[in-house]
Amino acid sequence: EKCAKIDAIIDQQQDVIEKLKAYKLSTITEAVTKGIDLDVQMKDSGIEYIGEVPKNWQIIKMARIIENTQNGLTRRDLSDSKGEIVLKLKNITANGQIDFTEVNRIELSENEKLQYQLSDNDFLFVRVNGSKSLVGKCAIYQGQNEIIAFNDHIIRVKLSNDCQKKYVHWFLQSESGRRGIELLINTAAGQFTISGQGLREIRITSPPLSEQKNISEYLSNKTIKVESVIERKEILIDNLTKYKKSLIYEVVTGKKEV
Repeated sequence: EKCAKIDAIIDQQQDVIEKLKAYKLSTITEAVTKGIDLDVQMKDSGIEYIGEVPKNWQIIKMARIIENTQNGLTRRDLSDSKGEIVLKLKNITANGQIDFTEVNRIELSENEKLQYQLSDNDFLFVRVNGSKSLVGKCAIYQGQNEIIAFNDHIIRVKLSNDCQKKYVHWFLQSESGRRGIELLINTAAGQFTISGQGLREIRITSPPLSEQKNISEYLSNKTIKVESVIERKEILIDNLTKYKKSLIYEVVTGKKEV
């Protein structure tokens, strides 16, 4: 009876988390396709998965803003992990962040460091995976206090200054961005893949630069609040799960009277 009550609360909190995630995604999608000015005049984008956009926006292929693309290091080191951090696809999260909690290290040659060392504002895309939903995940790299490289499951993309990089990142995290990516994913040897050329073909919305900046700031402020609530809910679920386990243990070992 006690466990059933705890499970009901956990289920309720999990349902709230899913609704918050859906709200976050819809907020991002709305901002990068409709803007944040509710009174602006709209036009048909001509792209089914984007829909109507503000009249002064353009729809462009990412080729317009991509300066170059590069696949990562192919070499694997089966010895003890030491040397420089080499990011793998698992280090790029579904939330568009880079997770450094579990990293792989390889001793790189000077030439490999020159080729694969990341720089501020490099875009990192997951290039290949057995799950279609994970291909095309991306994150923006921001400098660390050491050399960071990337392996060949990742494509490094350098964008020009003709775009606000954080805005492009927001668009690619939206429902419209995801659908655009999926249209360009191929299959090979049972794996889903996207190439540098495929990334160039992705169509994105392109507001004036000042508007891209405003939308990016709006979304940063909006989503951080949602993520804060999600985090609190996840902590509550974790605590309830631990309480349930300890309750079961205490009862079945006779440490707690029923």
